[in-house]
Amino acid sequence: MIRQTAVARTPGRSARLPTALEVEKRAYLAGSVLEKVASAEPTEDELKAAYDQAFGGQNAERQEYNAAHILVKTKEEAEAIEKQLKEGADFGALAAEKSTDPTSGPNKGDLGWFQPDQMVAPFADALKAMKKGDVSQPVETQFGWHVIKLIDQRAVVPPKFDEVKDQIAVQVRRDKVQAAIEARVAESKVEKTEGLSPDLLNKTDILGN
Repeated sequence: MIRQTAVARTPGRSARLPTALEVEKRAYLAGSVLEKVASAEPTEDELKAAYDQAFGGQNAERQEYNAAHILVKTKEEAEAIEKQLKEGADFGALAAEKSTDPTSGPNKGDLGWFQPDQMVAPFADALKAMKKGDVSQPVETQFGWHVIKLIDQRAVVPPKFDEVKDQIAVQVRRDKVQAAIEARVAESKVEKTEGLSPDLLNKTDILGN
């Protein structure tokens, strides 16, 4: 029988390090549990629930927007830009000159295609109220003040359930494994004993037979 004696002592207490065999056993048991979780086939209900969460349902049509913006620090700056645009200034040229957004500014303010939930709420709400070609009044977010131009928008229909069923199954398994790992971590109790050197973990002469 493999046993381990106390390797260090502090007043009134002793410490016990897990043996190499115990560590291997725990790793094996944990690995077995995770393998069992990962290999289990998701149910149809689980797959459909994951699909609905990802895409909002089979017939959930979403809107995507292609917009540009000019981001500045103050409301006064944004109002001045709005005035210039009403007087005929070119939006892209103003964005390149005045926008503080380091990503979109050099690209004439163009943000590309995106869905509203990818933007902060005030920005998304302003877009939803606009029509193609509209330029917004100044909109405040935590990033500053925006003047937004809606370049285009389109409806996006989610893929059919059967088309993405295999990919969803993979994701469901991953989510289950992650949940199992987090549950085991939450259940684990780690006790720290003061006065032990990490070098002791590499010493085999402290193990008895």
